[in-house]
Amino acid sequence: MVGSGQRLPIEGIIHNLDICIQGHHLFLSVFVMPLAGSDVVMGASWLSTLGAHIALAFYSKASLKFYLNGSFVQLQGEKVLYPY
Repeated sequence: MVGSGQRLPIEGIIHNLDICIQGHHLFLSVFVMPLAGSDVVMGASWLSTLGAHIALAFYSKASLKFYLNGSFVQLQGEKVLYPY
């Protein structure tokens, strides 16, 4: 189920996929889904794997910092300009 409440069909699951994001290797279990406009969506199921290790989340700056495998990781998203 996605944020809108809509259920999307899942075409498969890949376990322990090595994804390199901004120089950080993350090993994820991912659902293969027919989505347009994004390569990867890291949602609530991924965030729940971090447990209480989330250090800082600045949604207005599209930034997330968390502790993983003995060090802090910071991911910086792209700024999107909303018309409202």
